[in-house]
Amino acid sequence: MLVDSTDLRKRGATDPTRGDGRYMGEIEYQLEYLGHRGSPFPQLFVDPDTLRECAHANGWDLTVAYQEDSGSYLGVLTRVAL
Repeated sequence: MLVDSTDLRKRGATDPTRGDGRYMGEIEYQLEYLGHRGSPFPQLFVDPDTLRECAHANGWDLTVAYQEDSGSYLGVLTRVAL
């Protein structure tokens, strides 16, 4: 399974939480076009360390196939053979 996400932590930071304790990648968007505004909707950006940890806990492995300096990355999730 291919995964496209972005690590929103500041470069060199390891803690994926904000000052208020919420996960850094929890974002809410609201789009507007020509004066028409949609309802807010959530989006989750997962840093590769957190994704790898969650994947391993559920029988998957994460390989980061490509990563940009901006934090964007392409990951490959593969099922771990039992």
